[in-house]
Amino acid sequence: MGISAWMEANYGSTETAAAKVLEVLREQHVQEDLGYIPSAVDWLRAITPEPWMNRSRRLSHELDLDASMEDARQAQHGHEARRVERQVRTGPA
Repeated sequence: MGISAWMEANYGSTETAAAKVLEVLREQHVQEDLGYIPSAVDWLRAITPEPWMNRSRRLSHELDLDASMEDARQAQHGHEARRVERQVRTGPA
């Protein structure tokens, strides 16, 4: 029995088996280097903030979403105005 057949028999498809083996090897490597597997919180606490990380800007300005939202509001307002006009002419629905 070859390694691929053994992995498939024990872990499922070769791709799935390879992914599992790599995951185990990565975890083992980190465990050996650090003595533990750090959590996401550990990683985030270790990040030294850089000035560019705190430069926020509104994506809506870059994509001109404010104008698009205003167009949508005006269209909705126009739709509501036409609905009210119809109700005034024909009476409530």
